[in-house]
Amino acid sequence: MTTSLLSNESNLIHVPAPVTVCGDVHGQFYDLCKLFEICGDPDKSSFLFLGDYVDRGAYSIETLLLLYAMKLNHPETFFLLRGNHESKQMTMHFTFHSECILKYSLAVYKESIESFKALPIAAIMNKQFFCVHGGISRELKKVSDLNRINRFVEDFPSSGLLCDLMWADPSADYDTERFDEDDEYDPSSYFTENYERGCSFMFTYKASCKFLQENNLLCILRAHQAQDAGYRICVKIRKGSHEY
Repeated sequence: MTTSLLSNESNLIHVPAPVTVCGDVHGQFYDLCKLFEICGDPDKSSFLFLGDYVDRGAYSIETLLLLYAMKLNHPETFFLLRGNHESKQMTMHFTFHSECILKYSLAVYKESIESFKALPIAAIMNKQFFCVHGGISRELKKVSDLNRINRFVEDFPSSGLLCDLMWADPSADYDTERFDEDDEYDPSSYFTENYERGCSFMFTYKASCKFLQENNLLCILRAHQAQDAGYRICVKIRKGSHEY
């Protein structure tokens, strides 16, 4: 049922505010329960999750089933995006596959992979915030470019737009960069090799600003990397406006 429901959603979904945006869960079932306790009951509050529901933690299947149950019960206020761990390759390499076999069966694992293929890949929240698991891409000029992606795949390609949405990271000096509106768009300097991941790119602050400017958006919200404080915010103030 969840797979069918998710399949009917677009690659890019639109999420109204107010909403609680959540990053990687990675099989931490009790942390997920605590999150609902702190941030609000899904019966009364809206949620947007940015992917990576399984692997690493010991309760991946329980975490996934709870999230899917919430989606089924609250299809208009509970939103789930796909992360890089929602793939066959990653779940075979990490813990989700073995957990499914140990606790249930191969059939449960296969059905889970089918559901992963149906997860949307990005969201626009409150018409201002671009939400994605990994990051932006040099192939992503307009958000309408997302419509040309075939998201219904077991594994992500090793390069290209879909790969970047799942795997890209901000550059190491992201917080110290500056952006001039008159700068010419230069993909060769806006995106650099992501040697740590072994795939995709690292996107610069300039790349983010250019993407937001071209799409009349305010901010990029992403997950994919653990933060010591639980979150990281980059705010730049210029000409009376805020750039995140």
